[in-house]
Amino acid sequence: DSIVIVVELAGVMRDEVSVIYHDGKLHINGVRRDGAPYKNRKYCQMEINYNEFERVIYLPDNIDPDGISAKINNGLMTVEAPKKKPETPKSHQVEIG
Repeated sequence: DSIVIVVELAGVMRDEVSVIYHDGKLHINGVRRDGAPYKNRKYCQMEINYNEFERVIYLPDNIDPDGISAKINNGLMTVEAPKKKPETPKSHQVEIG
């Protein structure tokens, strides 16, 4: 059982993205750079933002931080955050003195 987060990262280089889990929050940040060699281009319409980005996603308390993984494939990053396995109640005989 896990929580899955999918982030669209078309045009973002893998080494320009970071995913950090801290204090119940997943921080995803990076930069999408304009890879074109011409800086003085004029556009009729542009639907891609070239700049830094950051997202903070609050996760529930029952996440296993050591099991969080991320993969990038075809411009989509999938982050999987597994839930902790519920602890089974332990019982033992109490000696009466």
